[in-house]
Amino acid sequence: MTGTGAGCVNDYRSVFYYRMPKLNTIKSFDQNGYLAIAAETGIAGLVCFCWVLAHYGKQGFCSLKKRLNRQGSMAWRIALANMAGFSAACTANLFSSVHYNGVLIVFVLVLVLIERSERVFDEF
Repeated sequence: MTGTGAGCVNDYRSVFYYRMPKLNTIKSFDQNGYLAIAAETGIAGLVCFCWVLAHYGKQGFCSLKKRLNRQGSMAWRIALANMAGFSAACTANLFSSVHYNGVLIVFVLVLVLIERSERVFDEF
């Protein structure tokens, strides 16, 4: 299955739940963000998203590893916080999706913090 990229899977699942007699029944939600990405954008979209995760994960881990000998420093604490936020986002994507409006902004902010803090602390 390569996916169709035809739109939001969640919208199509909502049609079923809104046909039920009571509107306060279980609403649809993404049970796994990785599967939703594969269904909406296809295998190519999932591979691209996993590449983004691998790139920033490797960059954040290398930054943390490089600063391991100076654990009390500001750079080490920021690198640790970046990796904690990144790990939390990857884990949360198993149960929901990081592509919702409120969560996506924070996820992109974590990626930017990983990228920029590495550049800032390399100058010192």
